[in-house]
Amino acid sequence: MGILRRSLYVGMVLLVLCSAAYAASKTETAQAKREALIAEAKKYIGSPYVNGATGPESFDCSGFIYFIARKSAKVQLPRSSHAIYRFVEHISDDEIEAGDLLFFSASSSGRITHVGLYIGGDKMIHAASDGPKTGVIVSSWNERYWKTHYVGAGRFISSAKGAAGAASDNSDKQKSDAPSSGKDRDNKAKGTAPSDKNGTDKGTPSKPSHKGTSKIDTAKKKNGGDSGAFIDNFYCSFSAAIDWSFFKDNAFDANFRGACTEADVTIPKWPLCPGVGTMIRGYEGGAVFVPLMLVLSPVDSVRIYAGPAVALGAPTFSGERMSVSSFPGVFGISFCTPPLDAGSVSIRFTQDISYTVFKKRDGSMPSFGDAFCTGFALVTGIRVSLPMRAFGGKRGT
Repeated sequence: MGILRRSLYVGMVLLVLCSAAYAASKTETAQAKREALIAEAKKYIGSPYVNGATGPESFDCSGFIYFIARKSAKVQLPRSSHAIYRFVEHISDDEIEAGDLLFFSASSSGRITHVGLYIGGDKMIHAASDGPKTGVIVSSWNERYWKTHYVGAGRFISSAKGAAGAASDNSDKQKSDAPSSGKDRDNKAKGTAPSDKNGTDKGTPSKPSHKGTSKIDTAKKKNGGDSGAFIDNFYCSFSAAIDWSFFKDNAFDANFRGACTEADVTIPKWPLCPGVGTMIRGYEGGAVFVPLMLVLSPVDSVRIYAGPAVALGAPTFSGERMSVSSFPGVFGISFCTPPLDAGSVSIRFTQDISYTVFKKRDGSMPSFGDAFCTGFALVTGIRVSLPMRAFGGKRGT
């Protein structure tokens, strides 16, 4: 029995030692990956900024991160800043280590528009498109522009602080490298006069943005405990358009069908940017069509919608009065141009391809050809988007 007990103790000791060795090995590997990533990034300081470029001669902001992650860490990140933000593990500011990513948004829609690599000491390497310096540069995270537009941080390489979470000299060093949060960042900013993105020195320290600067603030946002943070989750869009098609009386002939207005509310921070919306389509003869739609936006320039509908009146197509099928109603896809920003408002031109399920007044379905000519429509118009906080008098970033 004593031999068995001693064997059990020896086995437990060996298991603990193996676990500790594995954790140390994993930590060292993560640290090495992070150091290699930063070293690779520094090689390209001074490279010019070119929109759409992924190196090695030139980069845009996401192209730079995409390139160094693939070359150094052997990680295939998505191509755009917003897609990278969705891909990575989101972390709070006090968890940031050198080798993590910092994300920024200058869009009124709330979508991520810039990404940089944090290298410690409140500094990042990134590909800047404008300002006093452009191309791959090192910038201070404490500059007013970056603090104002900061959204959050993300991680795609394991933490180098140790899998076991034990305190060590190495972790103390990393803590000193990590950006401070809350009051510490305020105190660091005091006595400095950072220039903004356009290089204008205001001569006085600017107040840092507290977006995501503490676990408490982050928790408030996640739990909706702060009413302002809750409102910041939502964006509103309104559009005005014309409804037309290439088919009339079973002939290929472009024709005006009616006018359309639409409104929806989405949550751009969630995957696929889900939301709900409604529209009012008016047809010749006084008929009005009102669907209630689920809205998804997998990428910034594409929007998908579908939902049941009700109709007031009966539109006439191909010489026959029709009624709208309540279910499935309408479904379609919308393509948007890049936004024209005016303060917190974004304006886009949109082109929808939609299909509405119509049926005859007696409840029967029309022939396939009549159904296609009747239901298929192109909706061309202008779409205006703005953060919901704008209705409360808060200015968007």
